[in-house]
Amino acid sequence: MSSKLAYNFVYFCSAYNDVSHILALIEREPQSRHCIIIVDIQQCYTFVKTLLIENTDVIFIQSKLHKPKNPFNWFLEWENLRNIKKKILDAIIDVKIIFFSSFFDRITCYCITRLKSKNKVFLSIPIEETFKPTQRRILDFGYSVLYGVRFDTFYYINKKVTGLPLTYIKQNVKQDIQVKNSELFAARKKFSKHLSGNEQFILLLDAECNYDGLINSDNSVIHTLFGLLTKFNVLVKGHPRLGLSSFSLNAKFSQIDSYIPVEFIDFSICCCVVGSWSIALANTATMGVKSISLLKVLPYADEKLCQARINYLEQYAPSKILYPTTLEELENELISSFQ
Repeated sequence: MSSKLAYNFVYFCSAYNDVSHILALIEREPQSRHCIIIVDIQQCYTFVKTLLIENTDVIFIQSKLHKPKNPFNWFLEWENLRNIKKKILDAIIDVKIIFFSSFFDRITCYCITRLKSKNKVFLSIPIEETFKPTQRRILDFGYSVLYGVRFDTFYYINKKVTGLPLTYIKQNVKQDIQVKNSELFAARKKFSKHLSGNEQFILLLDAECNYDGLINSDNSVIHTLFGLLTKFNVLVKGHPRLGLSSFSLNAKFSQIDSYIPVEFIDFSICCCVVGSWSIALANTATMGVKSISLLKVLPYADEKLCQARINYLEQYAPSKILYPTTLEELENELISSFQ
């Protein structure tokens, strides 16, 4: 067994959105020893390492089971879990463990269930009402055997996802460590990255997944949309894992390093942020940055999917995001942003 690690707090980071929360919590306890365990997101690990946070270690772990159809990957993941437990988890004792989601990330869920007996475990971001329990998939039965953790199936916006049972969270996890918006803003300001140049710009949040669920037979609206955007000084930021869409690549916008979280960009000369349904768009809206969603401009094949994504954004930034319904309305909003 590994020797005990001398930490007061250990944070599991499984999404870019977690970074602001972690930094805000570290700012509360600057003299304590902290450890951030980043799961699967290599570029997030790269970003956090650049911050040089005092009294804080940063560890990267990752799943070996991104392609579950390959049986050999299940064996690799079994070995991976053993190594994580032996080298990291067994050495974490009498520590406050803080994580931010009990869905999607099976590695974090596995770690939490292994750590709860010798540590205090906290879920810092309340579970969204968007997650609805549904009939368990066969795949989630398989995950439960491999990870030694019961996984349930949830319906989330337009797809089925894996997560810890709600009853498990209620019975085993404390939920009384919350972060105030003022703390998030202060952490983002302290660690913000200034972009080169002094010209006002529009920030476009882009990824190929922004355009799934659209009417497949006609891309004319999207091409017209990007033609409109080329009239302005646009900086584009791709998804950290998925990169940019083909539309942005063809438009040849200036690019921002994808590993920098949107929330940590210096917005002092940014006129507005344009995106689809990224949580980052909700975050910029709550920061007071003019934020425009393209959801009502894009030609959705299923109106219910479009509305579900709007509802998702509104959970985090109620009545703070603009939703133009036509390209003309969008252009007027962009023009007014520069005035």
